[in-house]
Parts: sequence; structure tokens; C-alpha cells
Amino acid sequence: MASRPAPPPHLRLLSPLLPPLCPPRRRRGRTRLLSALSSPSPSPSPSSRSQQRVSTASLDRGPSPSLEQQPLASEVARLSAARARLRAARSLDDKLRALDAEPRVAAFFSDASGGGFLGGIEPRETYLLKCLVAAGQDHVLGAELGWASDTHDHERHLNGGGGGGGSALREALYSLAGLVGKWSGEGVVEDVARSGETELLRQLLKFLGDIEEFYDCIGGIIGYQITALELISASKSKDSKYWHSQDKFIGFHVPTGVNLLEDTEYASQAALWGIEGLPELGEIYPIGGAGDRLGLVDSDTGESLPAALLPYCGRSLLEGLMRDLQAREFLHFKIFGKQCITPVAIMTSSVKNNHEHIVAICERLEWFGRGRENFRLFEQPLVPVVNAEDGDWLIGKSLLPVGKPGGHGAIWKLACDRGVFEWLYRHGRKGATVRQVSNVVAATDLTLMALAGIGMRHNKKLGFASCERRPGATEGVNVLIEKQNLDGLWAYGITCIEYTEFERYGISEPTATNGSLQASYPANTNIMYVDLQAVEEVGSRRNASCLPGMVMNLKKAISYVDHLGFECSAAGGRLECTMQNIADNFMNTYSYRCSKAIESELDTFIVYNERKKVTSSAKRKLKPEDRSLHQTPEGSLLDIMRNAHDLLSSCSIEVPKVKDNNEYLCSELPFLIFLHPALGPFWDIIKQKFVGGSISKGSELQIEVAEFVWKDVELDGSLIILADNIMGSTKRNTHGEQILHYGARCGRCKLQSVKIVNDGISWDSPSNVYWKHDVERSESLKIILHGNAEFEAKDVLLKGNYMFEVPDGHRMRIIQDGSGFAVKLDPISKEMMDSGSWYWEYMVDGAYVKLNLVLKFHSFAVASAEVYLRLQHGGHACLSPALGLPAYGAPECTTLYSSVNAPIKRARAASTPAKQRPGHQTKFIRVSPPPGHRHACSSLEMAAAAIGAYGADLPAVPEWLNKGDNAWQLTAATFVGIQSMPGLVVLYGSIVKKKWAVNSAFMALYAYASSLLVWVLVGFRMAFGERLLPFWGKAGVALSQGYLTGRARLSATAHGGEGGTPAAEPFYPEATLVLFQFEFAAITLILLAGSVLGRMNIKAWMAFTPLWLLLSYTVGAFSLWGGGFLYHWGVIDYSGGYVIHLSSGIAGFTAAYWVGPRLKSDRERFSPNNILLMIAGGGLLWMGWAGFNGGAPYAANITASIAVLNTNVSAATSLLTWTCLDVIFFGKPSVIGAVQGMMTGLVCITPGAGLVQTWAAVIMGMCAGSVPWFTMMILHKKSTLLMKVDDTLAVFHTHAVAGLLGGVLTGLLATPELMAMESPVPGSKGTFYGGGIGQVGKQLAGAAFVIAWNLVVTTLILFGIGLFIPLRMPDDQLMIGDDAAHGEEAYALWGDGEKFDATRHDVSRGGAGGEREMGTAEQRLAGMGARGVTIQL
Repeated sequence: MASRPAPPPHLRLLSPLLPPLCPPRRRRGRTRLLSALSSPSPSPSPSSRSQQRVSTASLDRGPSPSLEQQPLASEVARLSAARARLRAARSLDDKLRALDAEPRVAAFFSDASGGGFLGGIEPRETYLLKCLVAAGQDHVLGAELGWASDTHDHERHLNGGGGGGGSALREALYSLAGLVGKWSGEGVVEDVARSGETELLRQLLKFLGDIEEFYDCIGGIIGYQITALELISASKSKDSKYWHSQDKFIGFHVPTGVNLLEDTEYASQAALWGIEGLPELGEIYPIGGAGDRLGLVDSDTGESLPAALLPYCGRSLLEGLMRDLQAREFLHFKIFGKQCITPVAIMTSSVKNNHEHIVAICERLEWFGRGRENFRLFEQPLVPVVNAEDGDWLIGKSLLPVGKPGGHGAIWKLACDRGVFEWLYRHGRKGATVRQVSNVVAATDLTLMALAGIGMRHNKKLGFASCERRPGATEGVNVLIEKQNLDGLWAYGITCIEYTEFERYGISEPTATNGSLQASYPANTNIMYVDLQAVEEVGSRRNASCLPGMVMNLKKAISYVDHLGFECSAAGGRLECTMQNIADNFMNTYSYRCSKAIESELDTFIVYNERKKVTSSAKRKLKPEDRSLHQTPEGSLLDIMRNAHDLLSSCSIEVPKVKDNNEYLCSELPFLIFLHPALGPFWDIIKQKFVGGSISKGSELQIEVAEFVWKDVELDGSLIILADNIMGSTKRNTHGEQILHYGARCGRCKLQSVKIVNDGISWDSPSNVYWKHDVERSESLKIILHGNAEFEAKDVLLKGNYMFEVPDGHRMRIIQDGSGFAVKLDPISKEMMDSGSWYWEYMVDGAYVKLNLVLKFHSFAVASAEVYLRLQHGGHACLSPALGLPAYGAPECTTLYSSVNAPIKRARAASTPAKQRPGHQTKFIRVSPPPGHRHACSSLEMAAAAIGAYGADLPAVPEWLNKGDNAWQLTAATFVGIQSMPGLVVLYGSIVKKKWAVNSAFMALYAYASSLLVWVLVGFRMAFGERLLPFWGKAGVALSQGYLTGRARLSATAHGGEGGTPAAEPFYPEATLVLFQFEFAAITLILLAGSVLGRMNIKAWMAFTPLWLLLSYTVGAFSLWGGGFLYHWGVIDYSGGYVIHLSSGIAGFTAAYWVGPRLKSDRERFSPNNILLMIAGGGLLWMGWAGFNGGAPYAANITASIAVLNTNVSAATSLLTWTCLDVIFFGKPSVIGAVQGMMTGLVCITPGAGLVQTWAAVIMGMCAGSVPWFTMMILHKKSTLLMKVDDTLAVFHTHAVAGLLGGVLTGLLATPELMAMESPVPGSKGTFYGGGIGQVGKQLAGAAFVIAWNLVVTTLILFGIGLFIPLRMPDDQLMIGDDAAHGEEAYALWGDGEKFDATRHDVSRGGAGGEREMGTAEQRLAGMGARGVTIQL
């Protein structure tokens, strides 16, 4: 007799407390519950408008349940009633009371002793256990897990036996409750040493908690069971099309859409839309599946691994996804010149440590050079597997039910619950592309980007990428669904039907196809575009619609290990949601039935392409008995080879044809070709890099570099090109993460008229695994490019086994030399380190991308560092390192170098393993010294010595520093500084009344000095640093050497809509940028001071300057220049029309209001004390504006020249216009008016100096000389507010009005070409050039934000200061001026050189019986003879 099996682990913990259990009893009546349901066939449908369609009518009048179905209907009704009571409960206590009212719960949890057996467990955990029992799954807690002394009991269990556990079960649960209570409260279980078994209790409660939380929209655990039973009932029904519906009519049609294979021009245009919109796109990857079907396990631990880690074509599938994405980002950079890092949301799974494995590979690969902040991983919980026979949850090992992921459709609700959509919004994303990790061809050519481009361009909510469907394939179909509801309204939309649901919906499996992409229902590929707001709205719903397409696949047997350790198999399934059926929520409704071609009007759409370009999956392991390669890695590899054949054949390259899959079940491939997607990824781009030549049968080609040229290359053997910097180089960010910067220091390779002959792959080797690209080679030509290395070969035969390894910063050239070839190695000149000696220039030409090969003059820094190596054909050769003279007879080529720097880092670990066929040896070839050298040492040694000697004399400057740009930027900063000091210091000191000359000049001087300290301490990084808010940067110091000596980085280009703009880096250090931007901050405060001259308390001003700089100026600067929301929205402020002039004008006007007016005598008589000096100060201001606008491009370039010219033209025009108006209306020209006109012309051109043509600068100058003149001379006198506010130097008119005017005119007159270099929004242009009113609207909206912010913040700052310091000087000090404020005077004139002394200048007169005073201080001093000329506004 067999020994008694051990009890389940959760009861094993309690075994000392339990009596012997009885053999399980069979449940009565259960078979009747799950008997088949019968129903009549639906009535015929109306006539179809398409041959391929299915319809069902009068579905709301479904059949009544049969007698056999009534027990099941009763069970569903019971559960539904329980769910309704739980939903009505308002608290956890109410829910527990509602559950206790359930007879099943009451019976199960009744305590024979009358005590509270669940007293030690948390209420939430009690609730979960009672929900489990209420759902009819009490067997999970042991009711049907009986064990006996012989194997017959176990057989009865497998055959469905069950029964009540009676009092023994209740006693077990009482003990279980106490045990959980101790564990919950104390963290340990007394007298229990088996911590692993205690962990099972945690897992059970977590499992139940996950189900309750995730399925809360349908009623949690109980709702899950209701839905499962309903689906089981439908599957058992005799009528396969039995399902509940409230529609009169449902029909299915073959959807029409754009055929990318036929409409090539539109396809290319749509793909360009997608690349252009990449900054607004996210990526969503559901990669939670385990690799069981692939046999993917950890070789060390035997643990099952997720499918995303499958090694495929030399890298994991997850790495392949990232590589495809980076290729699209690289293309965006090449076309638009802007860096773009797409945020990636990844849904993992709880099954078999899937989540931990995915996180581990991301961390190991340093988040793929994208930064941790650009990834969001969220974990999908497991759901219970339900037995198809009785509706019970299957029980696996230990305490837990058998759990599996709940389908990819869980992604939408889970993304809402985990905040993924909010995270994508913070990155500035509006849409997303969705693809699965196992589909290895989804990013081929332009399908994915055309899908996204159409979706974004036409504001669609969801789109499918589809293709022809293989008959019999386990894949769903896309259909156009047509419905009529009970109200008579018609609804249309494109959606998906899973293959498991074909029978349910009456869709027959096609047996043949005529070859057309749309001959029958097209395949669902799980490649989608989604609008984020649309899918978030669905995912956030609190009903079943947030779990789209709920199905239960009961066609496959479930294999599992039961609680007794037996291998079991049962018909069952779990509740699954289908990701693509979220489209069911996006149907368009009409009051009439629509005709054909309705698809173009719908919110959903579909595009078609060849199947091999759209879907080919690596989902299952090929078995010896298989007669099909479908969904195997071998089969998908063949599709990749077919695509390579089609692509290269169109480039006039002879390539062997790939036959049908069946030909390769037992034979080798015709070739292996792996091309990095960054070569395109669009085929039209790749075709311009490959021209002519041939690839022989049995050859291998791997190209891992984007900057590549192939012209008339003949390949017979293996050619492998590997680059460290395929698309760019990495740099560490502030978090220490390596971030890929596209286009910087790329590796490059050119092959022209080259013939390559070697033995290549050993095709007869049994160890070859081609889909892993793990092969044995007899010979190969391998080129390894480190850093920005370049390799060129032209008109040469390379025969034999070679490896050329080119070091960073060098260019290797191979040329024919007699019967052999010569190798020449040169250092790349410093000015070409980033861009290289050549590169591909991408330009948009209509709907296509055209490439131009740009060659740059190569000036060698060290002529003597050229290296010559002459090699003869006929043997296998390697290039040895410059570590002494090479030796002959080396056994084989293992370390291969051609380098002047030692040591060189090895090729990347991810590169293809180099297997050397035994018996093939290579010889080292002696290196000849270069011509002209007398010493018999290797040329490599001499080259290294030459470079070392030269390097000692190199100046201590980084290679990226451009001295011209740096010199100009420092000069421009100095020019702007001269505008402030002495420019405005002189202007202010001379334009005011003599008694305010010192005070006015000092206010400007103090503002300049105080701003600098605040700027380097916190201000610069608040305006140009990392983003804290959409309108504000994070505070930080700009004082450390490491920060200031690093390369400058334009922060506006680093926050690309949260990712969509280029991370541009000028060719000078950060210190230069800090200084340049400081000058703008300082002059803004000084301009603001012009509004409050002649009365503001100097102490209040000293407090005001740092606060306003930090709280107001930095906000405007960040919003418009530092990468804030206005910049990325497309508001243009070329050089400060809004940030400086509008801000200072509005803030000054606000400050003037709160500080109060000058003395009445000063307002009436405030003549300049020195007009000549005023003109001199104005001249400094004008000339300094060359740096103001000329430095805005951050380089000494053409735009700077245009900006400086436009600045002077506008200023001159405005001055003349203002003067003419003065003459016309006042009869004589005013010198002060001329200075004012000059000022308004300079201010008006500032927002668009580098964006408009010079004729437009004339127009802007005329407007600047007239509009502010009108507001100052006419409107001012008619406005009560303007007359009330004492704006001393009319800053509101000269700066606020002129700055706003300039911003609006820029929106009208900006040219598309110049806007393309300035605006982060592609296609921006002025209204005059066909841009409509959109840009003007943006300019007005941006101005509104700047005005509102400055008005509010300036008010708050002054209010706060006024609590401690009076804002205005007392009247008696105002009468005196400089002497009272500073104890100093500007200069002495006759009679004015003495300081005021009350004892000497007695203002009282004696009289009879006392003294007589002269009224107010103002009256007293007026009697002393004030002089001056009144300026009338």
C-alpha cells in the first residue's frame, strides 16, 4: 500500500491541530450546472455591402436558459446579487456584513465554539478570504484538497471528486486565521521554523488582493467569477454564436485602408509625418510573456526566462526593440537636427520573476543609453485559471491557485492605475505606438511610422497595422464592425476579433486567398497607434469597458502541478482582456446607415503592407516533428532574409533568392544579412547608401554602423562591420547615467569598388544557430570602429582572413598597392572630431528624404603620424599592435589591432562571437617603416611617438572648443554689459533732473552688481537648468570648475516637449553662456528701474532686485529660452522682446503704481541735467545692441550677421520715423524724442532680429517709431490709468509696447527658413508666408503669460518688502534728492555746490511773539529757487 501523502503546505503548518480528514466527496448537482446551453439560430441578416461579412440580427432576443442551465443561471444570479450588495456598501465593515449574510460564507466561517475565529486577522484580509468563499472557491482553503492513505483518493480528486471538509476544514481555517493574525501583527509565527511555508500565506493574500484591486471595475473576486462563468456557459452552448447584445443588428466587413505597398508616395509622406511627430510619441510594450514555448531557461539555475530575453540575431528581443526605436530617433535627428528621447512604458508580468528579469537587463545595459527617467515599468498581476468543467479555480503547488497573466488588454487599466499616462503627458506625449516584443519585423521600412503619422496628422484615436492573414494561423482578424442599436442609430468602427472567438461570431476560417492583401479579413498584428487621452479615458472607467474584449480561451489544456505534486492537465482558461479591442470604445455613431468608404471618417483606421514587413514572430521553439516554421525563430529569420533580399536587390545588388520555408526545414540558408535599422530605417534611405555589387550564395553580411557607403562591392564570404558609436556617442548626465547623443562622434565606413573573398561561415558546422547569429567561421573580414573611427577602402581586393580595428579619433584607409594593399592610418583633425571627415546630409524633398554625401577637407594634425602597412595577398593576415616588432608564425589571429594608442578596448561584448575553424592559421606580416624614416622600427611605434611628442605641446583646450565662437560670444556679452554699464548708467544719470543723477546712476550700478552674485548662486540654473516646472528650472549654483569648464548646453534643447528638441551644445564652455545670459538678466532690472527713478527708497530697491530676478525674470527666461512650455509650444522670442523688454515694461509700470508718484514739482519739471551725455549713453546702448541680438544664435554665424544688420536698420528707421512725427505734430525735432525712437526701434526688432528679412526690419522700424509714439504722446494723455501711474522714463511705452509690437510683427513676418533654425515646432512660419494666424496667436498668448506673471509677482514682491521697508522716500528727502539719499551730489554748479544745512539755510522768519514757517517742505524749497524744464507727456 502506498504511503500516506503529506498534507498541503498551508495545512502542514497546522497539522498538529487537525484531526484526520475524510476522503473528498463529489459535489452534487455540479455536472448539471455546466451542461450545454441550447439556443435557436439567429435570424438572417440584411444584405451585405461586402462579400466578406458576417451579421447577426435580433441578438437582444436570445434564447431562454434550458433546464440544464438553470442551476448555473441561479449561481450567476446569486453572485450578481452579492456583488450588488457589496457595491452598495460604503465601508469595509459594511462589506463584511454583506458577505456574512451570504449563506455559503456563514456556513463556512461558522464557529462551533461560538468564538470569533478571525479575531487575529486584519479586516481587509478577512474580506478577501470571505470574497473567495462567497465566489464558490472554498476549495482553495482546503475544502477539496483531501488526502488519504492510498492512491485511489488522489485519482478521485483528479476526476473531479470533492466534498465538504466538515468540521475538520473549519478547524483548519480557525487555526489558519490565528496563524495569519500572528504573522500580520508580529511579522513572525510562533513555534514555526518553516519560513518558506509562512511566505505562502503572504502570497495567497497578495494574489487575492491583486485580483480584488485590478478587477474592481467588475466587482473584484466575485465579479471575476461571474464573468468567467458567463463565458464558460457561452462556450458550452450548442449555439456557438450565443452572446448577450442589446443591438438589433451586427455585421462585419473587410476594412479598407491605405495600402502602403501600392500608394508609395502617400506612404512615404505619412512616415515623414510620423518621424516629424516623434517628439509627441511614446512607446508602449506589453512584454510580460514567459519564454516557456521557446524553451528559454537560465542555463545556470534552470529558471524560466521571459521571452523578451530570447537571444535573437546577436541580441535579446528587448534590445532589438530599443534598437529599432533609436533608429527612428536617429532619423529624426538627421532630418530635423533635434535630439529626441522617446519615453517607453513597459508592462511586465508577475509570472516566473518576469518583472525582475526585465529590470535586471535594463540596469545591466544602463537603460540602453536613454536614462532611467525615460522608462516606466509596471507589473501585470496574475489571475486564477478556471476549470472548464466545473468553474472552480485550479490549485497548483502549495496554497496558491494556478495563476497566469490576464492578457495584454489589462495594459490600459493598469496604465491608468499606475499613473503611466500622466507620466507620458509629463514627457509631452500625445500618442503612442504599441508593438509586441516577439514580432521581430514590426519596425521594417516605414509601416510603424506611417501608422503613427496618419494617426497624429488626422487626429485618430486608434489605428491598426495589418496584412494578409495566413489561413489556419493562431491570430485574430481586423474587421469593420457595423451595428444598429435599439434606438435605430448606426455605429461603425474598425476593431479586432480573436481567433478563439471566430466560432462565437460565426466567422469561418478562410481556406485560400487570391494573393491580395485584403482578399479576406486581414490579420491582427498587435501593432497599433493610440491617442493617449482617448485610451486613458477608457482605461479610467469604473465599469467593464476598461477591460476590453474579455474572453476565455478554453480550447487548450492547462498543464500544471497540483498541490500533491502530480503533473496534471485540465481543460480550462483564465479571464483575458485583448489589448486591441479597446477599439470597441471608439465607434462613430450616425443616424443613418452609411455606404462604402466610411473608414476615412472614423476615429479608427487601418493600414496595410506586405506580411513579411509587418509581422513575423518568434514565439515557439521548433520541434523535430514540426512541418511548419510558423511563429518560430527560424521562420522569422527567413522573413528577415527575404526583406534583405528585396531591399538590396532594389539597390542593383545581386543577391540569392530566398525560397519557401519548407525548403529550409532541413537545409542551410542562402545567406545571412543583418543590417542595422539606423541605416534607414526607411528603405528609400537605405537604397541611397547601397549601390551596385553582389553578394554570393553562402555569404554573411553584418553592418552595425549608420554612416555607411556601399558602392560596387562584391562579397564572397563574411563581412562584419561593428562600431562602438553606431548612431552617436554617450555622455553622462547629471545623474551619472550614460545618455546617447545622436550624431556626435559616429563611426563611419565607406567601401567603394571593393572585392572581398574569404571562406566565411562554416555552413557544415553542427553548432551553428543561425537565428541567434551564433556561427562558426573559417575566415572573415571584420572591421571594428572604436569611438569616432573611420574606415575607407577603395579599388582593392581583400582576400583572406583580416580584422581591422581602428582606434578612436583615427581614420584608416585601405588602397591597392601592387599585388597587395596598403593601410594608412591618420588622426582625425580636431575640427572634425564630432562631425567626421564626411557624413550623410538628410533633406526632405516633397514626400521623400534625399541624401547628399558631404565631404569635408581633412587637415591632419600630425603629418608624420601617418601609418603605412603593406600586405600581400595569398595568406591570412592580422595587424598587430605597436608593441615592438611583430613576429612570424603566430598560431592564430586572436588579438587584432591597427592602432597608435595602446591599449585599445576590446570589441563590445554584444558583438557576434568569433569562432575560428580549427586548422586555419594566420600569419603576422612585418610592418615596413614609412618613407623617409631611417630607423628600423615599426611605423606604428614611430607614429605613437610622434603623436605623444606633439601632444605634449598641445594647448590646454578641449577638442570641442571653437575659439571663434567663444571669442564672439564673450564679445557679445561684453557689448551687452556695456549697454548696462556705462550705457544705461550714463543715460540715467544724465536724463534725470540734476538732483537725482547720483541716485539714478547708482540704482543701475547696484542692480548690475547684485544680479551677478544672485545669478551664479541660483539664478542661472533656475532660468537655464533642469526643469522643475513647465515654466521654471531647478535652482543650483554655477560656481564649480567642473560645471563651468564643461561644454555649454542649451537647456531649451534638452527638455524637448519633454524630449522633442535637440540637445544642442555650442562650441564654448558653460562659463561663457553663464556670463552672456547674466548680462541680459542685469539689463532687464536696470530697464525696470527707469520706471521708479526719482522717488523709490534705495533700501527697498536693494531688497527688490534679487527677489524680482529670482521670482520673475527666471520664469520668463525659462519659459521662452530655457526649455519651458512657451518655447516648446512655439512662442518665438529671438533675443528678449518678451523676456526682457515686455517684462521690464510691465514690471516697471506695476512698480511705479505701488511705489507712488514723484513730487508734483518733479513730475511737472524733470528736465535732463545733461543732454549731451544722454546722447552718449544712448549711443552706447545702440552700439551694444550688436551683442544683444548678434549673440543670440550662440555662434558667429550667418544668423548673427543678419540679426545685427536688421537691428541697426530698424533702430535707424524708428529714430527717423519718431523725429518726423515730432516735426509734423510739434513743429520741431526733439533730441529726447530721437533717443526714445532709437530705443523703440531696437526693442521692436529684438523678438525677430534673426528671423525676418531686412525689408521686414524697415517695416518693423516704421511701426516702432509710430505706435509707441502714439501711445506716449496721445493715448497716454487720454488714459486715466496711464496719467495716474508715474512711469518716470516712460518704460511702459518704450519697452512694453514696443516689445509686444515686435513679438506680434515677428509672428507676421518671420521667414520659414529662419524659423526652422529657431523654433522647436516644425513648419513654423509667419502669417505673411502662409502660416495663418497661428503664430500670431501664439505670440499674443505668450505675451499674456509674461504680462500676467510680472504684474502679479511684482505686486507680491513689493507688498512683502513694503511690510518692512517703505517703498517711497519721504517727501522731505524727495525735495533734496541725492544728498538726502546718499550724502553725495553729482557735480557742483554755481550756487549748488553746498550741502543743505538747516542751521545755515534757515527757512523760517522771526516775527512778533514767535516764528513763522513757510508751509510744507516742498513750498520751503520752492522758495529757494528750483530750476528746470518740464517734460510734457
